[in-house]
Amino acid sequence: MNKWTQCRNCRNKNPPGTPPGFISQISEIDSLEYKTVTECFCHKSWRLKNEAYKRFINNGFDLFDINMRGDDDGDYKGNKSIGNILRLKNYIEKFQEDQQDIKKAILYFYGPPDTQKTATANWIANRLIWKYDIRYIDFNIFFKMYIDYEYLDKKEGSEIEKKIKDLEECDLLVFDNFFNEKGEKLSDKQSPFLERFLTTRISSNKGIIFISHNSLSNLKNDNIKNLINKEVRKINSELFFEDNFHDVPEDIF
Repeated sequence: MNKWTQCRNCRNKNPPGTPPGFISQISEIDSLEYKTVTECFCHKSWRLKNEAYKRFINNGFDLFDINMRGDDDGDYKGNKSIGNILRLKNYIEKFQEDQQDIKKAILYFYGPPDTQKTATANWIANRLIWKYDIRYIDFNIFFKMYIDYEYLDKKEGSEIEKKIKDLEECDLLVFDNFFNEKGEKLSDKQSPFLERFLTTRISSNKGIIFISHNSLSNLKNDNIKNLINKEVRKINSELFFEDNFHDVPEDIF
């Protein structure tokens, strides 16, 4: 995160007893003037950005997995899949307008490694996390949580139960490395757990962005594939990524 720098409007102008970044102004109410203290725009912008940055990290995202700056879709590299980015800009705008058909949408990103799938999902999260509860989970970590909960800490109010509940109830979940290995299958215990989890989110109108190396047609678990495919077909949201890019920028926020 960048350090906050005072602007000309508030530099050395904070009233006595108030921290830097706040200024005095005159407000008029019923023809009477009152002196009030308000937060300078430069400080408010920095504070909100800092709060979003902390939520981004606390909600499971990793800055080292991002190769696209948060505010600029122009940082996407390549032309083969640029149409996806244009569609997703529209998705972000409608999500921010609280359009329910978009907020509950299920998106499925797939393509070879290093084709900016996770970067794109994190760009979306960065744009939305200012207002919404956006979370990230890796497929393998998800099942480690399940094993820990099922066999080590299955009790009401446990920390793991809370984490699973947060993943069930957040506004948008980024589900990364989803069935990345071709032919990957789940155990007889894992499959019902995942199916219950996804059904809970979908029935609650909570959106998901899946990220995988494999297309939906290549998933081997028919129940999971059919559950996701039914939602994806509603808005044609299975998106193929093929533009390879390795470099990571210095600044995300």
